[in-house]
Amino acid sequence: MRRSTANANLLMIMMALAMLLQLGCAQCKIPAIDPSGERFLLPWPNSTNLSVCEEGHSWADCFKPQKPLFASPKTPPPCDNPLPPPNSATTINTLPVSQVVPTVPRITNGTNLDTSDKPAHELIRVLSATQAQPGQGSVTLTKKRMMAPVGSEVILVGGVCGGDGYYVTREPVEWSLEEGSVGTFLDPGNATGLLNRRPLLDGFLTEPVAELLSNKYAVSCTSKKLQVLTRGTPAATDDIFVESGQTWIGVTSSQEGTSYVTLVAPNLDHSALRQATAVIQWVDGQFTIPGPQSAKLGEAKTLTTQVRRTVSGQPIAGWIVRYEITGGAPAEFDGGGTVREVMTDSLGQGSVVLIPASQDSGTTNINVQVIRATDSQGMTFSPTERTVIGQGDTSVTWASSALQLRLLGPPTADTNAPVTYEMEVYNPGTAPTTNVTVHSMIPVDMEYQSSDPPGQVSGSRIDWNIGTLGPNERRVISLSLWPTRAGRVVHVVAAEGADVPPVEQQVETEISNRALFIEMFGPDPNLPLNVGDLAKYTIKIKNQSRARVENIQIADRFDEGLRHLRVEPGSNAAGPGESASPLVWDGFGSLDPGETREIGLNFEITAPGRHCHELVASGSGTDPATVSACVTAVQPVRPNAQVRISATPQSIPEGGELEFFITVDNTGNAPLNGMVVEVLVPPELKPVSGDATDYEATSGAIPINGGVRWTRRLPLAASQSATFKLDCQALAPVNEASVVARVVAQDLAVRQQDVTVQIVREPSGGPGNDAGFDGFDNRDSNPDAGGFPNRPLDNDTFDRPSLDDNFGANGGTPRSNRDGNGSFGTVGERKSTLELVVRGRIDPANPRHAIFDVSVTNLDRFQAADSNVEVIVQLPQQVVLDRALGGYSGPTQGSVSADLRMIRLRPVRSLRQQETVTWTFHTRVESPGQAVCRTEAKSIMNPNAIYAEDMIVVQP
Repeated sequence: MRRSTANANLLMIMMALAMLLQLGCAQCKIPAIDPSGERFLLPWPNSTNLSVCEEGHSWADCFKPQKPLFASPKTPPPCDNPLPPPNSATTINTLPVSQVVPTVPRITNGTNLDTSDKPAHELIRVLSATQAQPGQGSVTLTKKRMMAPVGSEVILVGGVCGGDGYYVTREPVEWSLEEGSVGTFLDPGNATGLLNRRPLLDGFLTEPVAELLSNKYAVSCTSKKLQVLTRGTPAATDDIFVESGQTWIGVTSSQEGTSYVTLVAPNLDHSALRQATAVIQWVDGQFTIPGPQSAKLGEAKTLTTQVRRTVSGQPIAGWIVRYEITGGAPAEFDGGGTVREVMTDSLGQGSVVLIPASQDSGTTNINVQVIRATDSQGMTFSPTERTVIGQGDTSVTWASSALQLRLLGPPTADTNAPVTYEMEVYNPGTAPTTNVTVHSMIPVDMEYQSSDPPGQVSGSRIDWNIGTLGPNERRVISLSLWPTRAGRVVHVVAAEGADVPPVEQQVETEISNRALFIEMFGPDPNLPLNVGDLAKYTIKIKNQSRARVENIQIADRFDEGLRHLRVEPGSNAAGPGESASPLVWDGFGSLDPGETREIGLNFEITAPGRHCHELVASGSGTDPATVSACVTAVQPVRPNAQVRISATPQSIPEGGELEFFITVDNTGNAPLNGMVVEVLVPPELKPVSGDATDYEATSGAIPINGGVRWTRRLPLAASQSATFKLDCQALAPVNEASVVARVVAQDLAVRQQDVTVQIVREPSGGPGNDAGFDGFDNRDSNPDAGGFPNRPLDNDTFDRPSLDDNFGANGGTPRSNRDGNGSFGTVGERKSTLELVVRGRIDPANPRHAIFDVSVTNLDRFQAADSNVEVIVQLPQQVVLDRALGGYSGPTQGSVSADLRMIRLRPVRSLRQQETVTWTFHTRVESPGQAVCRTEAKSIMNPNAIYAEDMIVVQP
């Protein structure tokens, strides 16, 4: 064993120091302790000597610690320090990669613990066999006995475990191979220093470098570092951990035999604990067990294990291969039993036959052991001397083949289109099914059209050669057949394959002769419509057969919430005129092959809810065709209003003033948009001033023919009210004078109420018309001429177009308007005895139907009847006269302009006193907006024309 120079120098220094201390040890005096307890120390010259330096003791005893006063402490635990994970340790890779022939599985000693699934750093403490005795150090080896293949490298890890339970670092150790052992040392353990310069500082500041003095002897010391020895592979499972206080060495052998490796720590006192021996059994053999196998259910499966020499690769005969069924699907070996041992033959093979013991598929698990039964000279071992070289697991999966068939087809079809059938053949087993074929029998009254993939047609049979279907594989075949006549057909399909029973499926299809095909286009049934809306449908009827269809009849049945509307002449609709259900079309005629005809069908929705209708078309020699459609209707959110008018007082003398209060209540659930309020007064009253309580939302009062008008700029919210006031002056006595208040708004028909007042004659000398008040001013509308501007007030945003200069024969503008002071004009000429009133409204059942009523009344009570009353009506730009709805009606007819917006009525020959004639005009809304209808009237007794107008809000 080599000693370092640094250790020798240190020993010499310690010996010199001991000699100096020995010379004065006997004279070493210290103060004595007072035994009485009165003081701590006795006064000088009382003293005492060190007991360890008295005569009879060596000089070294002066520095030995005193024995403990109490009993010895408990024995410390053995060396078992936890190791850090590999990635936190210092990794070195100085070992050469061994030329080891891979084996399946790894060769292990059957008598040792199975540690194949344990982390590498746990193998050190799991396999430690020698531990220190209480208070003493000992040498440990990770393994005491192991088996390895010839040519591989075995790493032995040892250490010195101190009596305190910790490994001792920098402790010298010696490795040796006993005499008669096979194998050699490869490399003693070395912990490389900084920049690999450790040999220069050997034994001074670092631990001594391990040295291989011969192939059977090496010296080293336990390391201060944690080391990780790798095999040169990326996997960490084969790494070896060397803890601080341990050392290692590599051993190999090129021949079979036994290696006895001894590790000695020469500085330990106890001769029995300062050395440990490991035995390595080298085996020249490697084996390969069969991997997972598969076999068809019901067939036997042969399993073969191959055993060969590691160095030469020659087969090994005479070894034992032991097979044992450990679980899974029931099976047994040939001849019975679940355990079988076979001897390898001259080819190094040990085979066994496995037979399934169940008709169900599954996997059988087998454990395989390779046992060495002879030595290197061919001598057979006794059963107790047999050694398990290695073992592993394999399995056999018993696969079964099968065949399934699925046939899909429509339950009903007709003679006008091909019928498509889908056939799916499927192998649900775990083994392939070979020689698979599919056969289809063409039903009577059907013709073959095509198939995908194409099949072989032979008469009324079609064959498809599928071939082999793998496990869980499926094939799909699509077949198209054309029915030739109506009736029930049965389509039969069969499939067969090798070693599987044939399967058969069938499907029935009811064939009908449905030559007529109907398509209906209309409103989306999922989008709600409002009550009163129109539901328009276009129906296409097609003859999809190959023959002409005669005597086609069409009928439509509809729910009570729908009302059929008469169709317009000349349209493409061929519907009937009646509106009761069912509707029947007469004279539809016939359809040639492929011919399509359209009809129109319009319904008015009269009630909320879901309403449906069904149309049926039938003809000679064909089944009826049916189509249906539905609409969902909701009650529209429509505004509603109530108007109230009161007079204070209701009876006044001639020349006095009346106050009229008009209140509009929004009684609906929607705001009133575009609200217009009008008050119509008789000739005996003259409007003086008008006002609105909500003046910010309402325009000022604007004079119109026979009254005044307010226009509200802002919507009147639901449940809200608006109040208006009108002051009038009584011009002439009358027993009953009716004052009418009316309101109109968007989507709201005219609401009106009247109140009756009485004007009594003033006694002579009282106020009357001396001031010249007699109706409306006839002055020119030019403001500079003292008249009133024919326009709204400056703060009035209501668009009130002026009358067209070319309107009527005489043209002109209304004779009444409002002046800048808010008062109304006076009449300087004879008042007209004609009253002209126009009122517009929207048909509640049809928002696109606007109706205007024009009335002319002879107010003269004293003179004879008026004659030759002429009336001209100018319809708004948003509407046109609708002849389909009757156009207009009244006492006389007239001429209509080309744009259907101006009507010049023939004169009424005679209009008696207090007589009224009325015309009603039906119009169709073309565009949205505020529609103003203007009228003009004159007669023999009233040559100066009078005018009237009315405005409604329309929506198309």
